[in-house]
Amino acid sequence: MHLITTIRTLLLMLVLPAAGPLFSQSPLSNNPETVPASAELTIHESSPRPNNLILAIPIQSQFDAALGEAVPNSNSLGPNTWNVIAPIPVDVLISDRDINQYQLSIARLESQGGSWNENLTQELFSLGALHQQRENHDEAIRLFSRAMHVNRINSGLYNLQQIPAVEALIESYLATGDWEQADIYQNYLFLIQQRAYGANDPRLIPAITKLGDWHLHMFDLRHGSPLGLRLSSALVLFDAAARSVQSHFGAEDERIVKYHRDIASSAYLVLKNPDLIAESRRPEFRESLEQLKFRLEEDSRVNNQAYRMGALALMSVVDFYQQHNSTDDQGLYKHAAAVASLGDWYLLFDQRRPAKNSYSQAWQLLAEAEDPAGLRSALFDQVLPLPAFGDGRYSLTGEESKSLVTRSMVTGYVDLSLDVTAHGSVRRLKIITEETPQNMHILSRFSHRLKNSHFRPIVEEGEPVISRANYFRYQYWY
Repeated sequence: MHLITTIRTLLLMLVLPAAGPLFSQSPLSNNPETVPASAELTIHESSPRPNNLILAIPIQSQFDAALGEAVPNSNSLGPNTWNVIAPIPVDVLISDRDINQYQLSIARLESQGGSWNENLTQELFSLGALHQQRENHDEAIRLFSRAMHVNRINSGLYNLQQIPAVEALIESYLATGDWEQADIYQNYLFLIQQRAYGANDPRLIPAITKLGDWHLHMFDLRHGSPLGLRLSSALVLFDAAARSVQSHFGAEDERIVKYHRDIASSAYLVLKNPDLIAESRRPEFRESLEQLKFRLEEDSRVNNQAYRMGALALMSVVDFYQQHNSTDDQGLYKHAAAVASLGDWYLLFDQRRPAKNSYSQAWQLLAEAEDPAGLRSALFDQVLPLPAFGDGRYSLTGEESKSLVTRSMVTGYVDLSLDVTAHGSVRRLKIITEETPQNMHILSRFSHRLKNSHFRPIVEEGEPVISRANYFRYQYWY
C-alpha cells in the first residue's frame, strides 16, 4: 500500500502540457553601429506565444564570438553520479558487428539463466548505449527499460545500481521529445536515492539540487501542470539542500552560497507568479507538495514566506563573504557582487532606497582593491537583466537547458535598444528586428513583457545612473 501511495504521489507531479515559445536574450555593446543584422526568424503560422527569457547577450562588435561564449555552461543538472560502463568515445564508429556481438551475448545469457538473469543488466545497458549513440532512441529506451527491470527483480526496487539506466532513459526520452516520461523518471531518480539514503544523509544533497534544477528547467519550458507546483517544489528542495549543507558541513562551507542563490532565484519566481501558486494549492495538488516536504522533513512554510526566504538567502551569501573577510581582489569582488545581488532583490520589488544603498555599499567595498576601477567596471559598467542571482541560471537559462529546448523547438532572434533608469526600469524600448506578418505577434508580446522587466542600472561614483541606447539580442525558442 505504501508503494502504491508513493507512486500515485509521484505521478501527480508529472502531467506535462505542450510548451509555448521561449525568449532568450543576448546583450551585446552600446554602439549602434555594431548591431548585426537580425538572424532570420523561422516562425510557425500559428504565431506561438513567448513564455520565457532564456539568454541575454549585449551586442558587441564581434557578435559571433560573443554569442558563442555568452551561453553559460552551468551543467546545472549535474553529471552522472554513477557510471557502470566505460563510455564509448564519440569518434569511434559503432558498427553493426558491435551490436550483433551484444545481441549474441544477451541470447547466450538468456539461454543459461532465463529472461531475468542478473548478468543481463550490463549487456542490455551496453547495447542500449550503442543504440543511443546512433540516435536509435526508441530501441535504446526499450533496452534501458529492460536493464532496469532485470536489475530491480534481482536487487530490489530502490537499489542504487539502476541509476545509470534511469539516467540513460531520461536522456533518450529528452532526445525524442517525450517530456512526460523524462519527468516521471527524473522524479523516480530522486525517489531511489531518497529511499536509499534517507532525508538526513548528506549524500542526498546532489539529488535534491538536481531535482530542484529540473523543476525550474521544466517551468522555463512551460511543461507540467500545475506550473506553480514546479516553483514551490524547487523552493522546498533548494531550502532543504542549504539546510543540509549547513547541518553536515557548517556555515563556512562555500557550497552553501550556491544553494542560497538558488533559494533566491526560485523565491523570486514564486513571488512573480501568484496565480500559478494559487492553482497549485488546490487540494488535488497540495498532497504532492506535502509529500515532498515530508520526504525532506521540511516545514510547511514556503509559499507565504517566499520574499523573506529570498532576502534572507541573499543576506546569508553577503554574511558568508563578510565573515571570510578576504582582502584580495577576487574575494573583494565576490563580496561586492553578493551585496549587489541583494540590491537586485530589493530593486525587483521596487524597494528603491535599499537597492541604491546596496549598490553604493558594493561600490565602496571595491575601493580597497588593487584594481578598483577594473572591478567596478566589471560589476557596474553594463546594465544587467534581472533576476541574475549568482550565475543567473533561472533568468538566463544555462547551456544544458538551451540544448533541451532546441532539440524540439524552433529558434529566432530579436534585436533591440533600450534605456535603463537609475531605478532599473526600461524606457524608450525600440525593436530593431524588422517586423513581418509572421513575427509581429511575437515582437508585440516580447515588447510588452520587456517593458515590465528590471535591469541592474549602471553605477558611477557609487550612484545608480540612467543609461541610454543599451543594445541587446534576445533569442527565443518555441
